[in-house]
Amino acid sequence: MSRFLKLIHSSIFIVSSAFTTITFAAPSEFLVHHHAQNSYVNFPNIPRLDQAVLSILHNNKIDSQNIDWLSSSLFDLSSPYEFRRLVMSMVGEQVDMSDDSEDKVRWSHLLTQLERWQYSKRIFLPVDPDITSLNKEYNPNLAGKWLLDLNENSHSVWVLGQVDKPGEYQWHHRTSARQYIKEASWQSYDEFVYVIQPDGKVEKHSVVYWDNGFLEVAPGATIFVPMPFVQSPLHPEYTANNPNEMIVELLRNRIQ
Repeated sequence: MSRFLKLIHSSIFIVSSAFTTITFAAPSEFLVHHHAQNSYVNFPNIPRLDQAVLSILHNNKIDSQNIDWLSSSLFDLSSPYEFRRLVMSMVGEQVDMSDDSEDKVRWSHLLTQLERWQYSKRIFLPVDPDITSLNKEYNPNLAGKWLLDLNENSHSVWVLGQVDKPGEYQWHHRTSARQYIKEASWQSYDEFVYVIQPDGKVEKHSVVYWDNGFLEVAPGATIFVPMPFVQSPLHPEYTANNPNEMIVELLRNRIQ
C-alpha cells in the first residue's frame, strides 16, 4: 500500500527493481489497482477507454466477471488533487472550534477516517468496456496519467458523520439508510442523509420515521449523516458553502 500511495502522489511513475530503475514517459500511462495489488501499464499510442481497459484485463489476466463495474472507476493523476487539502483543513478547524464535546469527538473521528483514505479526481464515466464500446460519449481518448481502480464485489457499507459508532457495516439486501445509521447509533434528528453510491452518484435518502418510501443502498456505498458546523471567522470560504456537501464531494472522489 505504501508504494501505491507514493505512486498516486508522484507526477512521474517509476518502476524499480534491485538492479535498475526505469522511468516511463508515454502518451498514456496507467496505474492499475486490483485486488490489493498494483501494476503499471503504459501505451505508446493514446487509447480509448475501452481499449485501455480491455488491454489491461488481458495483460494482467483479470477475469472481467470478477469485477464490480459499478464501483470500479477511473481517476486523473495528471495534477495533484488540491480539494483534499481544503476539506481536511475545514474539518480540522471544525474539530478546534466545536463547543459541543460530542460534536468535537464526532468531527475528530471523521477527520481520522478521512485522512486514512486516498483521493484523486474521479472521472464519472462507466469503465465497463461492454458499455463504453457502445457509446462514444463514454469512450474518450485517454492521454496523460491515470489510475484504473478495478474493484471486486463489496459486501459492506460505510457510515460516517453524526453517529456515535462510525465505521464499516455489513451490507444487507433491502436495508434502508435509516436502518444502517440506527445500527451506527444515530441520535440526531436529521430529515435526510447523503448516500454516495459506488458509481459516485449522490442521493439524499429520507430518514424520518413517517416516510415509508424505500431507496436502495448499494453494496460499497457510503452513508454520510450531516454534521452541525460552526461558521469560521478566519476562513469564511470553508463555510460559505455547506461543509457537509464539501465532505460528500470529497467522498465521491475516494479511491476504493
